[in-house]
Amino acid sequence: MASVGPPFQYAGPLRGGDPIWDLTGARPTGLVDYGTVAFVADGTRNLTVEGRCIANQAVTCSHVLNIPDLTRTDSTTNFPKCASLTWDTDPFAAPNGQTWIDLAGAALDAGVPTAPYEVRGLGEITGVKQPSAGIRVSKYGAASGLTSGKDLGICYALLHETSDGSKYWGWVRAVSGYFQTVGDSGAAILDEDRNLVGLVVAGTSEKDENYYIQAVPDGQATSVANISAFKVNGF
Repeated sequence: MASVGPPFQYAGPLRGGDPIWDLTGARPTGLVDYGTVAFVADGTRNLTVEGRCIANQAVTCSHVLNIPDLTRTDSTTNFPKCASLTWDTDPFAAPNGQTWIDLAGAALDAGVPTAPYEVRGLGEITGVKQPSAGIRVSKYGAASGLTSGKDLGICYALLHETSDGSKYWGWVRAVSGYFQTVGDSGAAILDEDRNLVGLVVAGTSEKDENYYIQAVPDGQATSVANISAFKVNGF
């Protein structure tokens, strides 16, 4: 069982950077090691995934909400402040069923206070943009807080397939220096203009290995020219 939101470190409305933590008793109370909320979507920005508008959702990585000792991938995750997972066929999921490159949302219960599209320490997300090597990026992770680094470019590419059978290349990128650690997965990565360029997916602080899935896949779709993980109108 997991919970999304600020019981330990933070106060105020739910927003990007808040923790997703363990309530199973398997780990010390309050230890944040599951992941981070990227942002909360309220439906006003017309942000869609595979044609579905993201509204009243806490967005993070699917692997955060489907950790094996947390829940099975074929079951429903229960949250004290959130309802169920969505996007079981999200376009970040790899064709072989692995959810390491991923996206998921938890529907919020009525009355949960939120700060939509806001990320702790960084402000409000202004848009979604394709990243490029050399740009400065920042994130607020529940484990390591506010950090910045330089985009080092694409590490490797994975071929993804959407639920309608369309295929496109998704890119995993690297960031320099100490940028993230365990518990930061799912955090939104923003450029200097606060455009969303991706989500933290993996890395270790000890080896300075920092990886993120970029939000827009470079327009190299194999069957649909403009497939992207995020399609945004109205930012």
